[in-house]
Amino acid sequence: PRPRTFTAWSVVDATQAGLVAMHTAMGTPWWATIAIATVGLRTIVYLPSRVYQQRVFAKRELLQPDIQAWAQALAPSVIARNREAGNSVEQARADLNRELVQKRKRLFAEAGLQTWKTTLPLLSSIPIWVTVSLAFRQMASTETLIANPALHSDLAVGGVGFLADLTVPDPYLALPMLLGMSALANIELNVHYVRTRTPLQRFLSTTSRTLALIMIPVASTVPAAMSLYWATSSVFGLGVHFAMHYPVVRRVFGVPRTPSEIDTPIKAMAETLKTRWDAFWEEVREKNDFSQFRGRGQPTADEPAVAQDPTAQATITNDPATQAAIAQSPVDLDGTTEAVSKRLPPSQPRQ
Repeated sequence: PRPRTFTAWSVVDATQAGLVAMHTAMGTPWWATIAIATVGLRTIVYLPSRVYQQRVFAKRELLQPDIQAWAQALAPSVIARNREAGNSVEQARADLNRELVQKRKRLFAEAGLQTWKTTLPLLSSIPIWVTVSLAFRQMASTETLIANPALHSDLAVGGVGFLADLTVPDPYLALPMLLGMSALANIELNVHYVRTRTPLQRFLSTTSRTLALIMIPVASTVPAAMSLYWATSSVFGLGVHFAMHYPVVRRVFGVPRTPSEIDTPIKAMAETLKTRWDAFWEEVREKNDFSQFRGRGQPTADEPAVAQDPTAQATITNDPATQAAIAQSPVDLDGTTEAVSKRLPPSQPRQ
């Protein structure tokens, strides 16, 4: 006989066999089996990694005062070094940022709080998500209809209500929409709790929102068993995300209390979303007004008649405002110097 070899599809076959065994043992319809299996897997794998991630985030935040104190102690030497070299304010910012990033990495590494540990929920979820999705796709495929018609027909009548057949796409798009909306809500929760948004974080947030919207048409083309699994997994993740921001839940799971902790996270998020929505429409109105003025050939407050010299740079020689800004500015949780940069004075012509 030919020796058995391990392949990726053997893992999918084993997953399918496990799901079928679970369905048979419980005696539940397939829609309930899918929901129970999803919640069980997410509880066993995702929840512990999410709790660990929150502990890492909390401990990193509690180290922020040490990072700020070190930054304020470092600033005078950075000022002196750049003053002697006759460097510009931008060069001083970059110099300070490099040293702060290196110090932050060393400090977090010594405390066992490396950045990669904050990605454990994602890293632990992806392999399971892919494997289970392929198992459901295989169960609903034509090959299964030919090789195991009993399993295929059981899945075809294992739905509920308007979603009776789990081997075909959801004709009403209810599951794809639920998936997309819950994924977007999860992303907005992440954005809401980011204290300082760097350009990279803004790019990742935009990319994540785009992918969440793309999942809606993707989920509308796959068997309903897959989209039911995806939607249930996304809703469960959203529920865990909400719960892990409540102080009482965080204490139960041993997450340290931090200064940024909020007693009413849902209310705070609703207020933030309203503020962002108002700011978005205000920006839209301003752009429309600006376009109208441009069309008439009239300058606006945002369009000065006299352009500034773009090559002008400022040095920190005899610049007490710059020195004070660097020395007194706090450092954000991620160790970047965005807060420092915002407080530096605008560039002035070289003396």
